Amino acid sequence: MSKLAVAAVIAAVFVAGPVSGETATRTLSVTGEGEARATPDRASADLAVVARSDSAATALGEAAAAATAVIAALEAAGIEARDIRTVDIAVSALQRYDESARRAVPDGYQARHAFSVIVRDVARLGAIIDAAVAAGVTETGGVSFALADPAAAQDEARRAAVADAARAAAVLAEAAGVSLGAPVSISLIGDVAPRPQMMRMAPIEADTPVAPGERAIRATVSVTYAIE
Repeated sequence: MSKLAVAAVIAAVFVAGPVSGETATRTLSVTGEGEARATPDRASADLAVVARSDSAATALGEAAAAATAVIAALEAAGIEARDIRTVDIAVSALQRYDESARRAVPDGYQARHAFSVIVRDVARLGAIIDAAVAAGVTETGGVSFALADPAAAQDEARRAAVADAARAAAVLAEAAGVSLGAPVSISLIGDVAPRPQMMRMAPIEADTPVAPGERAIRATVSVTYAIE
């Protein structure tokens, strides 16, 4: 747990009512921040196959065949079909510079088939990527890490934020010479869910190492206490 920032103000809130001379309710309001850390348990990898040929149709066909082989290898490695998604299919004309003609001339076609793969067991991510490369993947993009279910970490951060607010309130009440009562209101004013953490990948080699690290989940609450 990192150091928690605290902001606090003391406020007097008067309860409106029909009876004149009604006793005012004095309050103390504080803000508390909490943080929890968790290790990602899910990953997503961007992969692609590229094929070149003198014919656009041939290049596209070769890329499609390579993509089919990669998908089969991924499924054989335990990836479910629902976790493999095509994100791009493209064919582009290539050119090269002709020294004798001093101009760019046609140089065939390139087809690219890209897809995103969700790996629900981060420990197997390196092996999954290796299997894809062995099956024909020629490009690797980014890898992102996330929590499949961040609820437990969010709850921990919220508890820490409330505890932080209670500590701040106790210190301020003591310093002001007042008695701290029970909370009269608690508001969640900031709840930062973890975003997927992106990581660019270098060209893949065998036995690809993967380090997901930790994610920070933060929460901020505003708590108002009665004081006497």
